Amino acid sequence: MDLNIPVSLFIFLLSIFIYFRGKKYPNPLPPGSLGLPVIGQSLELLKALKADEVEKWFQEGINKHGPIWKANLFGYPTVVLHGPAANKFIYTCDSNVLARHDTTSILLAFLVKVMANNESVYSNIVREHEEIAMSKPSGEALTWDDLTKMKYSWRVASEVQRINPPAVLTFRRAMQDIEYGGFAIPKGWQKHAPQPPPFCLVAFGAGPRMCPGVEFAKMETLVMLHRLVTQFTWELVNKDESFKRIPLPEFDQGLLVRITPIKAS
Repeated sequence: MDLNIPVSLFIFLLSIFIYFRGKKYPNPLPPGSLGLPVIGQSLELLKALKADEVEKWFQEGINKHGPIWKANLFGYPTVVLHGPAANKFIYTCDSNVLARHDTTSILLAFLVKVMANNESVYSNIVREHEEIAMSKPSGEALTWDDLTKMKYSWRVASEVQRINPPAVLTFRRAMQDIEYGGFAIPKGWQKHAPQPPPFCLVAFGAGPRMCPGVEFAKMETLVMLHRLVTQFTWELVNKDESFKRIPLPEFDQGLLVRITPIKAS
């Protein structure tokens, strides 16, 4: 096995760790600990993600250190910020998005479960898509105008993403040394706000660095949903199946369904 890449990566991340620990800043660094080089608190956070207790994990840090604290997550020094002002700062500042792993397939899986367990939601979605299908010649592809008519479907999809966002960790990299709340956030450190504004949909981020693929993801979701509800019916093998975040949501048994094609009339 070639160990050159892992060893080089370890040395690189270790050098970052040593650099940030030794550098002096006009303002103090936030309270907290960077932990072991490279590893830091990453394993603890991954364990909390798997147990769906990530909010509890961050809250324990807030209770211990206050609304601004530091940790070492996934190889990078990270400043965790809490509160409405922190949310505004994170989502509107002009900085790079370090990691976003939202996937349309996760959203569709949750939609399949919601529709299987909620007859009213399912019926309304089917009605919306059947009206669109009946207004078109058989076999004609969907158009952008058709997608704009799927308003109820996208409202349901948006609510599903708000309740169960595909990704709960959004890190943004500081492009220069900055100050927040009397503490220094050095260039290259990550910033993270674990609690988005209440009742807000931030599955695609917000501000100047909002995910540029939001419209494409919307199109993928609606097109797939149209094919699903107009060509098949289904029922869940386990209606109460739970999921874990490792780190993205994964259903315990893969969300098995019994699917039946709809016979063309």
